Amino acid sequence: GKSFSRFRKWDTANLDNVCDILPIGGRLRFFADQWDSSTSDAWVRDTIRFGLALEFSSTPPNFFISCPISRDPAKRNLMETAINHLLDIRAIQPVAQDQQ
Repeated sequence: GKSFSRFRKWDTANLDNVCDILPIGGRLRFFADQWDSSTSDAWVRDTIRFGLALEFSSTPPNFFISCPISRDPAKRNLMETAINHLLDIRAIQPVAQDQQ
């Protein structure tokens, strides 16, 4: 993976560069030092540094429900555009062919 150590400190001059290369998920942990200096709330600091653990009321299913592709070309195009945008900003990842 990429090294993000050069962005450990809050640097507004490099913020655009940081946001371009850091993944969406877990991005805040790279700014944990800044959060440490701005709040004393242990829950906030731990959540930024280690993430939030979700508590499920039951075990989630081990499968995904496929959504049919719209027959309406305009709707299909909108969905493809939205998916491509999410891929571009790395908010989602493609599913491996053997897992589809």
